[in-house]
This record gives sequence, structure tokens and C-alpha cells, in this order.
Amino acid sequence: MPLANQGAFNSSLKQCDDLLEALPTLDRSLSAGIQKRLLYQEEELPLTQEQVAQELFMSVRTMHRLLQREGTNFREIANEAIAIRAKRLLEGSQLSVSQIALELGYSDLANFSRAFRRQVGVTPSHYRQALKPDKF
Repeated sequence: MPLANQGAFNSSLKQCDDLLEALPTLDRSLSAGIQKRLLYQEEELPLTQEQVAQELFMSVRTMHRLLQREGTNFREIANEAIAIRAKRLLEGSQLSVSQIALELGYSDLANFSRAFRRQVGVTPSHYRQALKPDKF
């Protein structure tokens, strides 16, 4: 919003540009931003693509088109985010695999195990077991 004083407005714009330049260069891709949002969501149920698009002030179609330009899609990003969250919970909590499945929004353990195995290559139980030090 322009200020009444043109000099103050120009000074503010310059200050904002300088602050933006001082920020570390991060991956500012849409897919990285969506993944970060999905990783740190506070909602109990997983966010839908409609909710994410609405938060980004764009249509689902536009979001799909932009993600396609980056060579990905919402489902891939969501699956990666769920796998990362699952790994964190398997590594850092005492929750059972069934409890983790429910925490991540799966209706049952079988669906979670299948999805985790497809994404990570091993079942959640095997992943957690591999984290334990050998007892010799």
C-alpha cells in the first residue's frame, strides 16, 4: 500500500528489497513450500490439495499446473511428507505402529504399512527394528 509521502514509500520499498536480499537462498519452489506445510501441519487430518491451494490463494488447477512444471504432483509431495513424518515418529516416539498410522490419518495399519513400504522400501516395523542397535 503506497504511503502518502512518496519518499517514505520508496525508502520502505528499498528497505524491504534489502531485507529480501539478505535472506539466505533457500529452495523456494512451490513443491518445497507445500512439503514444508504438510510436514509441519498442526491439523489432525491430513491437509487436502484443496486446502493447500486455498492457503496459497490459487485454484487447484493452477497449483497442479505449477507443480507439473516442477516435475511433480501433489500426491507425490504428500506421500513424501507422510513418509518423513512416519520416519520421525518411528524414530523418536514410543507409539505403536498402529498408533502412528492413526496419527497420520490412515484408517488401518495395513494401508499405512503398504504406503510406507511403497515409499521407503521396508515396512514400518522393519524400519523401526533396523534403528535398534544389535545386542551382542
